[in-house]
Amino acid sequence: MTEVTHQTAIILLADIQDFTRLARQDPDAAVMISNRFRKVFANRIKEFDGTLIHHREDKSLAYFESSVRAAKCAMTIIHDLHQDEPEVPTSIALHMGELVFQKDDVFGSSISVVSHIESLGCDRSILMSTEVYEQLKENSSFEIQSMGYYLFKDITRPMEVYAVTNEGLVVPEKLVGPRATGKPMSAKELDKFNLEREGKQTLVVRLWKRGVPQLVAGYFVGATTILQFVDWFCKKIEISDQWTTLLLILFLSIIPSFIIYTYHREKIHMGKLSLFQKFFFPGNFLFTLMLILLVVGGKDLGAKNLVTSITNEYGESEEISYYKEEFSTPLLLFEFENESVDSSYAWMNGCVRECIFWKLSHKTYVTAKWGYQNNIVNRVQEAKDKNQQYFVTGSFYCEDGVFTMSPTVWQTKGSKKVSRSYYGKDFFSLIDSISLFILNEIDISKSTLQRYP
Repeated sequence: MTEVTHQTAIILLADIQDFTRLARQDPDAAVMISNRFRKVFANRIKEFDGTLIHHREDKSLAYFESSVRAAKCAMTIIHDLHQDEPEVPTSIALHMGELVFQKDDVFGSSISVVSHIESLGCDRSILMSTEVYEQLKENSSFEIQSMGYYLFKDITRPMEVYAVTNEGLVVPEKLVGPRATGKPMSAKELDKFNLEREGKQTLVVRLWKRGVPQLVAGYFVGATTILQFVDWFCKKIEISDQWTTLLLILFLSIIPSFIIYTYHREKIHMGKLSLFQKFFFPGNFLFTLMLILLVVGGKDLGAKNLVTSITNEYGESEEISYYKEEFSTPLLLFEFENESVDSSYAWMNGCVRECIFWKLSHKTYVTAKWGYQNNIVNRVQEAKDKNQQYFVTGSFYCEDGVFTMSPTVWQTKGSKKVSRSYYGKDFFSLIDSISLFILNEIDISKSTLQRYP
């Protein structure tokens, strides 16, 4: 069985212009031109490390591994064929695609593509496909311009064709001549073609091909990272958490505009906005601004603390720093339940709560209040009614002079809870431990605890 191999390469096709007419009018001159064409082509292909596929009277086909070498070879061939007599009117086309090799035969659809591109050329022209252009566009050795989109026979999608415009080369003035196998497409025709083509695809496929899911995923990752950093930064320097809220509203509210932009970004970059987009983008911006003003407007976006001067007991001026009330964490304290066998400890139900309240009342970053309901359902509802972010319940018992106290910190939304038990004979030492436990569980940062002991 004959081995078949595949290779992706830069394909170069050179063609002598009007050779058929010349062969009819002057066969001897046609032979001279063909021989010179063959000689120059073969020498230059070898010089630039190309491989000759085949040569006919008026056409030569070769392939290269390097797009830069292929383009430089094409420019050199054009130069050589017009340097001496007889001049050979030649056009060249370049395309990158797959070639199929079987014994001495080389074939593949890419050869047909490069032939279509070459059919648009004229004497001294070098045309190329998008695939070759993408590899050459950053190379300063080549000056290249787009010639627009063309729809060729037997090719289902429009192709953008480019022309090399370096000195000595010609850009075809009329790209659709008698040899052309394709027709140019206007912007409207291209848009219509793309819409019809996309209409046959599912929405998911269209979105995926335009990279919308990938870009939106990147947007969410970036937005989440920024929000986490801003949240950390606000806590670090103790400024209002409303900055995080502001950014969250901003990131969420502009998602519709971001999705529309990612889907139509190519047209938007060219300044082609639809009537809907011209109204939607400013409208989305105004909606975002109004939402931010509604949620964050009027709230303090500055530092959480205030510094003021007081006169101490020695008559000296002293600066103290305390939390603004609007930034303190609201907390509701309920009575601890007596689980002791001895009912004489019942008086401590309110005493434990009062001692914790007294301990926390000196912390300006916490606003503690008393709660009065007895069962957990009513306590949750009371905390919600009073807009308390957290509430504390607990129990205690005493045996042989040893206290066991079990506080529970509840998060009002979601009713999440954390419990811990403390043991000891020193009642006030236990109160200190419980107060610190509560502060830690209501997300008071370590830096705040250290700064405002």
